[in-house]
Amino acid sequence: MSDYPEVSVIMNCFNGAEYLREAIDSVYSQTFSNWEIIFWDNASNDDSPKIARSYDSKLRYFRGEKTVPIGEARNYALQKTRGQYIAFLDCDDLWYPSKLEKQVPFFKNNPEVGVVYSDCNIIDENGQITMQDIMNGQFYEGNVFEHMFKNMIVPAWPTVVMRKSSIDDVGMFANYSRADDLDILLKIAYVSSFAAAKETLASYRVNSNQLSKYYYKFLPEFISIYDYWSNRPDFNYPNKLQYISYNLSKQYCLCAESAFDLSDSIELVREYLCKALRMSFSIKIFVLFCLSWLGLPKARYFVKHIRSLLNRYR
Repeated sequence: MSDYPEVSVIMNCFNGAEYLREAIDSVYSQTFSNWEIIFWDNASNDDSPKIARSYDSKLRYFRGEKTVPIGEARNYALQKTRGQYIAFLDCDDLWYPSKLEKQVPFFKNNPEVGVVYSDCNIIDENGQITMQDIMNGQFYEGNVFEHMFKNMIVPAWPTVVMRKSSIDDVGMFANYSRADDLDILLKIAYVSSFAAAKETLASYRVNSNQLSKYYYKFLPEFISIYDYWSNRPDFNYPNKLQYISYNLSKQYCLCAESAFDLSDSIELVREYLCKALRMSFSIKIFVLFCLSWLGLPKARYFVKHIRSLLNRYR
């Protein structure tokens, strides 16, 4: 019998001290006990190292020499794992106590399964639930690739557990800062089955400091994913070009809206808005482009009040 843990929990951290102890404690509270934490510190300069090192030997602490994209950091952590199943918990998210106990048996009973996920709550900076049970009872199992590829959506990251051999088979994580989860889950879904524990086993935290809100900065990563599937020799999906074109257009629109809301450069904002309009015409993006000529402060003020009115009468 192996002395190694069954599950390696990867926690990648960069300046995550604010919620870190709560996240780590949610692993230590698991009813399933055969796990280790691989804590990869991505060169933090806050109290994250001090907090992580205050735990016992079930948490194995490693530190990178410099800050790298999250996909690269995940690969460094993967090289330290000893478990046959890999779970992921970012430092501001939470697990519920029975998460691993409910998910690990799916792998043991179904050798074709590469990923097990569950439902999830969305919480705010104060830990209050803002959206409950985000799957809304709609779980996809077995061959989920078409559903994921058509819609370019993946399970909530803190709910995901992967078979280590499935990660090895698809070549680890791409060195992305935002789209690493979409990339690897699509690749695993192409060759393996997914299973779902049909209950809520984790919380994903949305807070104002998240890098992901600057969506427009990561457009090249999403384009790279679409290029990969467009050019993969063994991928001859009947509607692949239609799906890719639709989702690429959607990404351009999301990036244009993100740039409109957050960028300080009016030239950059108009560049993204124009790119989105060239992909496909959208009344919403066209209106934002027209408003941009008022200047960003006035345009954003106007849009803020329009959104407020729309939300009021929904």
